[in-house]
Formats: sequence, structure tokens, C-alpha cells
Amino acid sequence: MIKRLVCLATLTAAFSFAPIASQAAPAVSGGAQPVPRKPIPIQKVEAPKTRRFVKMTTKNVLATVGETRVLEATLTLGSSDQGLAGKPVSFKLSKDGAPVLAIGNGTTNAQGKATLSWKFPEYAQAEYTLTAAYAGDDENGAASDDAPCQIAKANTEFDATYHYGALDAHGGPKFGTVSIYLRRQSDHEAIAKPIRVSVDGVRRDLVARTGSPVVITLTTKKDIYVKMEFDGDASNHPTMFHDRYQLN
Repeated sequence: MIKRLVCLATLTAAFSFAPIASQAAPAVSGGAQPVPRKPIPIQKVEAPKTRRFVKMTTKNVLATVGETRVLEATLTLGSSDQGLAGKPVSFKLSKDGAPVLAIGNGTTNAQGKATLSWKFPEYAQAEYTLTAAYAGDDENGAASDDAPCQIAKANTEFDATYHYGALDAHGGPKFGTVSIYLRRQSDHEAIAKPIRVSVDGVRRDLVARTGSPVVITLTTKKDIYVKMEFDGDASNHPTMFHDRYQLN
């Protein structure tokens, strides 16, 4: 009996537990304390500014090849039709939706009108589209407008001069020669085109020039019949000229 009590006492002593002490938070190395995070500020995002609605109106154009016309377009506020001054407007030419030429730019006046003087080039006779466009800015929206632009063929004429004088010291025209230009009537400019010149029924195929005339020398006959012809093309009407020259 005594042995059993001793054993029980021994077991009790072996499995007895010491009270658990409260554990402190581990110290930060170096003694520094953790820094609390700063709140992230919320940024205000402003809604995009609404630009004003503007309207472009382009004026129709009808011109002959070689003529100079003033292209015109008007830029206004869509709500009041008040003109917008000092705004750049571009003018472009197209045909059947395909770009042809960026013509140039104009600036609107106090009434919102932009103009551009343009000499019509040698394009084929047809109806084109003239587009006036404004790209917009921080305050105003963009705007553009199309208008018909009709280009017509130019009338042509021969400019023929018969020279009666002899060759001078400065290399002037010889006696019995004819200087020939083919000119457009719209601007009186010489144009380079194939022409036919017949002298007393003898035909010659020549090419009219822009910088210098075609010169033909006549025979020594006193009465000579000269005929000049141009068949025309996509941009110019045909023409014909004939005359009789009397050699002295």
C-alpha cells in the first residue's frame, strides 16, 4: 500500500505543469515602432467639357478650266447661326469619293466666312465635290460640308502671226514665216497640245508649245492658204483657224 502511494506521488510530480506566463509582442529590431499607413486620397475626375455645336456651309462652284474663282464657306454656331471669327478652314476637292487635291486654307472673318482664291487647273470636265472643313478646338466641335463643284472645258483659239519683215540683227522672225500658239481663252495662256497645220493642202502634225511658238515657213507663192486645227481633249474644246497670206 505504501508503495502505491509513493508511485502516485511520483507520477503527480512528474506530470505537473507550471502556469503559462503571458507572452509579450516581439520587439521591433532597433527599437523602432511600425508606422501606420496613410490613407490614399481620392482624386476628383472632372467630366469632359462639352464642346459647342458648330455648322459649316459650303457654296457651290461653277468654273471653266483656267478661270480663277473664290471658294467660300461659312462657319456658324449651330444654335444661333452666329459667325465664328478667326477659325481655320481647309478646302479640298474630290471626285466620286476619292481625294483629288488639297486646295488650301482660309480663315473666317467676323461673319464666319472663309474664302480662298483658286485658279482651276486642267482637270477633265466633270462634277467634283468641294469640301470645306473645320477641325474644331477646345471650345468648339468639328464641322464640314460638301458642295457641288462643276468644272467645264475651256474654249481655245489659235494665235497666229505672219511675219513680213526680214531677219533682223537680234534674230527676229524671218520673212514669210508664221508663228503659232494655241491659247486657252479663259486665261490666255499658251497650252502644249498636238495640232495640225496644213499649207495649201499639205498637212503637218505638230505640237503647240507653251514657252515658244511653232514656226512654219511658207513657200514663195504670193497666195498661200493656211489651216490650223486642234481636236480638243477632256479639258479643252476643239478649235480651228484658217487664213490666206499674201507674200510681197
